[in-house]
Amino acid sequence: MHLRRKTLHMAGHPGRFIVEPLRRHYRARYHKRHDYPRLIFTLDILLVGVLAGFAIALAAFLFFNRNAIARQIDFSATVAPTIVSSGAPSTLVFTWHNTSTEKLRDVVLDLSYPDHFLLQEIVYLDEHVESLPTGQAGGRIVLGVIPPDGMGSLKVRGVMFGNVGGTQTFGSTLEFRYGNKRNRQGVKETTHTFEPTASALAIDAVIADTLISEQLARGTIRLTNTGPIDFGAITIIPAESVFDFSIVSGNSVRLENGSWIIPQLPSGASVDLAFDGRTPKTEKEIETDWSFSASFTFDESVYFQGKTVQTFTLIPSPLVLEDIIDTPILTPGGTLSVSGNFRNISDEPLSNLVFFLEGDSPFLARRDGKGSVYDTREHRWEAVQAEDALDPGEEGSFRFDVPVRTSVSQSATSQYENFSARINLGAEFKLPSIDAGASVRTAPVALPITSPIRVSSFGRYSTLQGDQIGRGSLPPVVGEETKYWIFWNISGTTNTLKNVEITAVFPPNVRAGDKQSVSTGRMAQFDNGMVSWTIDELPPTFAPGSKTVGIAFEVAVVPSADQAGQMLALLDHVRLTAVDAFTGELIQAYGARITTDLPNDAMASGLDRVIN
Repeated sequence: MHLRRKTLHMAGHPGRFIVEPLRRHYRARYHKRHDYPRLIFTLDILLVGVLAGFAIALAAFLFFNRNAIARQIDFSATVAPTIVSSGAPSTLVFTWHNTSTEKLRDVVLDLSYPDHFLLQEIVYLDEHVESLPTGQAGGRIVLGVIPPDGMGSLKVRGVMFGNVGGTQTFGSTLEFRYGNKRNRQGVKETTHTFEPTASALAIDAVIADTLISEQLARGTIRLTNTGPIDFGAITIIPAESVFDFSIVSGNSVRLENGSWIIPQLPSGASVDLAFDGRTPKTEKEIETDWSFSASFTFDESVYFQGKTVQTFTLIPSPLVLEDIIDTPILTPGGTLSVSGNFRNISDEPLSNLVFFLEGDSPFLARRDGKGSVYDTREHRWEAVQAEDALDPGEEGSFRFDVPVRTSVSQSATSQYENFSARINLGAEFKLPSIDAGASVRTAPVALPITSPIRVSSFGRYSTLQGDQIGRGSLPPVVGEETKYWIFWNISGTTNTLKNVEITAVFPPNVRAGDKQSVSTGRMAQFDNGMVSWTIDELPPTFAPGSKTVGIAFEVAVVPSADQAGQMLALLDHVRLTAVDAFTGELIQAYGARITTDLPNDAMASGLDRVIN
């Protein structure tokens, strides 16, 4: 029973929101103010309801009457040519027919265009007309009067840019006034949808019908603007394929997010894009395909224009090529040594064989090496002693060395740390059965390069500006103390170095002074006639703006009588050792022996011999 009362109580809430205001109004304006308050209140409520009904009926009449006129106006759009091509001109014909008995006055037509529609011309009554701006992509055309049973048409010529296979939507709003006694407003709204099924951008591609397993094959994409207007940016996207595509065209094409961008293509012009693609490895003959798609690009909008797909036959490579790299870690100033083994596994001879090495690193010196010659046109090293023809089943080998530079200049590279040389062997040959040349390459291998290093070791009595930093007699005097400064600088390192140590030996009659300065790490240590400086980890110093590591300390020399007339040694056997963190290799470098002969020192120059 309690649940039932609760349910009835909740169900009654919506009614209370309606009844309660009426009840308060009745008590305030009718209760005890009239002889028959309930009757008068009821009649007033009925009167208000009747008036509200009349208002609703009038609004409905006006709305449906207005739409009734609009429904008696036939409005349609057609396009010529009937096949809509994206990027090509077409003519949209908007046609109307007033089937009502009303004369339509002050008729205007508002057109809204799809994004990136290029308007060329509007023709009305065989005359060119200008549309008035409407604040959006479109325009307003004044049509004037359309009599009963009147007909007319408007031609809009322009170029649609849209997805091939997609839709392009135009909107039209016909506004007018009608009525003899009353000046009424009427509106006819229509949308018109067209589907571009072709494109004025033609895309064709050419590559050999038969390709060889793991062959680096070159093909060409040709883009042609078949329309009468110039195109803006065009995007070419390599579709998913067995190829690993890369563009090799000129400076007019740029690579962006894995796509190729052609900035513009004039009317009637063509552009050829060369590309390289490596075929997959196969052990049997198969058929496969490759494709490219093209799109118009407008800022953030991209309109697909179709793609080209071609099928080719992929056959196993008749030449097997294997690389043997004798130097898996390269050392600046050393040599990259590579051997290659090859075998003809087909049942037909191969001719015009050329074996080569391709390498990508500024450390690889582009000059001839032992067993190799550098081809400046192909940018590769070619073996000078190898077979140029190979019978079925025949095999052979070759070997050559490529010199590794001691160092590279900052201007020759945009990379400054952790260099590697990416290399691969390759072979070119001719195959009679397909009457074409082919090539094969081994998988690229990255060879890390141990850091180069420069250790400058020199002494000074004065600074480059001529300020004195040394103390004592110049030239040195027997039995008297003269102090010099020793400087070590470390530079040119491309990798992080660990456990760095520089050591040197003091000659007789030379000891460490009291002063020293280091740019990083610990102070130098002096013990048992030796000096050493160590640091656990040293960041690369090759990049522009990086800091050269500097160690400086004072030494004192007291010449003995038997050293009179001689030039004195101040520091011997300067040696650096470290471990390259990138390659794990041990690095050794040597600094120059330092003596009192300081020809570049303004104060000490020519004053190197001991006097009594």
